[in-house]
Amino acid sequence: LRKRFSRFTEGATAKGDSHLQLGLTIPLKSGDSITTKGKVAFTDSEINFKRLGVDLAHIKGMVEFSGEGLAANDVSVEIMGQPAQVDIHTEVLTQDELNIVFDAAGTTRLKALSQRVDLPVFTYLTGQSKWQASLIIPRMNKNKLAKPTLRLESNLVGTAVQYPQPLAKSVEGERSLAMVAEFGEESSIWRLGYGDEILTGVFELVSNNGHSELERGELRLGASAQLPEDKGLRVAGRMQHFDSDAWWPIIFADEKDDKQSPVNHVDMVFGSAELFDQTFHDVELNAIHFPGVWSADVKSKELGGNVRVPDILAQGIEMDLSYSHLSKPGEENSDELLDPRELPPFNVKSSVASYDGINLGSVELITTQRANGLTVESLKLKSDIAEVDLKGVWTQVDKQQSAVLDSGLRIYDMGGVLSELGYAETIKNGEGTGQVNLYWQGSIFDPLLETVKGSLSFDLNDGSLLEVDPGAGRLFGLMSVQALPRRLILDFSDFFGEGLTFDYMRGRFDFKDGDAFTDNFNLDGPSAKIELKGRVGLVAKDYDQQVRVVPHVTSGLPLVGAVAGGMGVGAVVYLVERLFKRGIDKATEIHYHISGGWDEPVIKQIIDES
Repeated sequence: LRKRFSRFTEGATAKGDSHLQLGLTIPLKSGDSITTKGKVAFTDSEINFKRLGVDLAHIKGMVEFSGEGLAANDVSVEIMGQPAQVDIHTEVLTQDELNIVFDAAGTTRLKALSQRVDLPVFTYLTGQSKWQASLIIPRMNKNKLAKPTLRLESNLVGTAVQYPQPLAKSVEGERSLAMVAEFGEESSIWRLGYGDEILTGVFELVSNNGHSELERGELRLGASAQLPEDKGLRVAGRMQHFDSDAWWPIIFADEKDDKQSPVNHVDMVFGSAELFDQTFHDVELNAIHFPGVWSADVKSKELGGNVRVPDILAQGIEMDLSYSHLSKPGEENSDELLDPRELPPFNVKSSVASYDGINLGSVELITTQRANGLTVESLKLKSDIAEVDLKGVWTQVDKQQSAVLDSGLRIYDMGGVLSELGYAETIKNGEGTGQVNLYWQGSIFDPLLETVKGSLSFDLNDGSLLEVDPGAGRLFGLMSVQALPRRLILDFSDFFGEGLTFDYMRGRFDFKDGDAFTDNFNLDGPSAKIELKGRVGLVAKDYDQQVRVVPHVTSGLPLVGAVAGGMGVGAVVYLVERLFKRGIDKATEIHYHISGGWDEPVIKQIIDES
């Protein structure tokens, strides 16, 4: 054997007890060759093929040999520490070529095998399964390289596959596994088939100090794998659903271990993918691992651009996106809140962005980690209708979350802002500034209204309040103003027409214990001046407010006078207006009390009987 297969038996060692019976047949005719036949009885022997990285131990049985090959039945042996029964026969191909075939069957204990073969796959396999294998060792003429081939099959009953879906399998479940290995002089090529093309693989392994190590390879889902040119392991193919929480510990380096995953290239298509409580659809991912970082080009319905993810997530994820359309997290599994303590730092730029259907324009976001959550160092939104510059903190202690936000607003079109926020069209145009300073308990995406504290202030110019259904405008419903145009139009249709134009609208609301309070809401325009004070119940969804309305009656008198009696009368009325303007406005001043629920507020005029 050493002579015939020197490429593979080089460095091999053998020891143990065996008994040899040898027989020679010497021909009578000159020129005929001497034939040799014999038997070797192994009682407890060992053979270590160091070049192949394979060892045989506790060999027990009878092996027959001759010039035509080997033969044996029911030889007991441990292959790589695994018990097996081996049969041997010889296939004669040509005069100079034959195959010696070792057929084996046994049970593999995966824990023991993982100590012999250093491959990451064994981390996710437990149990033991029966298998059948054939090792074919060709004997060829001296001008050809002999390449032994190993074929192995198992139904994996008894083995648990602890990879995420679609690879996962229970101990009791059955799934076909087929492996073929071709042993070369310096390396071996292994091919894998798992299930009905659920997963295929091809790997080149090299021997290093008696251990087989991965040089290069590919794992492919749903199709046949191809051996890549570059070193490392490529993961490719298609997957119906990808859950990052389950797969990341496998794909990325484990910070608690010095060993790094051999995966260095991912070229995948996903029907859907879960990441940071977001669901992405029709995802195309091409990611390459560089020293210390993954660089991924991503394209999906919701997000497109480049994402850089470091091996150590605490170093921060960078995103340079052409578009991003995110949804409110936690809607599909509201019982599990996103934990800010588990989020890495982010540095995100997106040319076009939306959140929960709201168009945000361009977005720049920088967050950092803190002991109990994260800090929003900067969130800048810029669009044609508004600019937002926000800072904040999102924390969690035990199971209690809270958030603090401070934001400056530059508004170019308040009506457009309200439309993007999904509110009824209660205002048209309007530009100005605003400031928000809020604290609440709960997720940063879902505040508990009864815990909200802080203030909202605004200063808007040149807009119009529109007549709306009382329950339609959520934002201006909170300010009670949304219901006023309807009432004022009824009371003063000659002055307000179909809306209430304002030159300015400014005020401040303070939030506490589930209520919003104001004592300085002011609106002034050509038709009227409005002042509002009181409470809005954010939790109870009700009103308790006082409204003072001063219609600018005198602004309409010159026109009325001119129509009734000509220019002369109009001029007289105009003179009276200038002299008695304050008194006229005071006389037309009206007070209202707003109460009841948001959907059907009750507006009653307050009569001053004095």
